[in-house]
Amino acid sequence: MNHSDFRIGLEFVTEAGRWRCTDIGTRTITAIRLDRGDDTSWYDGPPYAIAETAFDEDDIASCEIAPERGSFGDTGKLQIGGLKQYPLSALSQICAIDYTAVIARNMPAMRTFYGDLLGFSLIRELSPNWVEYRVGGNVLALAKPRLTAADPPIPLGIASVQLAFRVPLAEVDRCAAELAQKSVALLSPPMDQSFGHRTLFFRDPDGNLLEIFAEIPSPPVSER
Repeated sequence: MNHSDFRIGLEFVTEAGRWRCTDIGTRTITAIRLDRGDDTSWYDGPPYAIAETAFDEDDIASCEIAPERGSFGDTGKLQIGGLKQYPLSALSQICAIDYTAVIARNMPAMRTFYGDLLGFSLIRELSPNWVEYRVGGNVLALAKPRLTAADPPIPLGIASVQLAFRVPLAEVDRCAAELAQKSVALLSPPMDQSFGHRTLFFRDPDGNLLEIFAEIPSPPVSER
């Protein structure tokens, strides 16, 4: 098999038995082994009650599409009449968030804030009502949609979304200082949180909550 043959939920076989694909990476896939008989509760997830196994390119090359019905027991022999190839839900093929759209109430002010003040790179402007920025490996869109439901506008100053931006630990305090220099009011200055993040909070011109955070490394075991 090839990497492109896999989809989440696909069942395949190897010399070790029968498997079901649970995730697809850039060059690898992960799967659970279907060796628990007909008790399918073991295979409910994610999270799964049994361990997932990673398959690299060499492993994938030795895989074959599973027969429509059958399972592999502990002996490794095919048992006809066991597990079936379950029909896949179309929704199970959702594998990523492609972009995040923030509904802009004041588009000019929002464009100035995200493009000029925060310095996000402009990807494209599809129309005056849709502008996309690059944020790391993600896409952040500012939008005034007309194709969705005609919801009443959220009052100005009330957050409709919270966005969290990750930076290296040393940069949290530097970001706070830079925001202050640009006259952005902080809702919460940099502080260490009990859940292992150092955070700061502020708002965009529409009142949405924005967070800049970094993970605080755990101390070595010898120092705990």
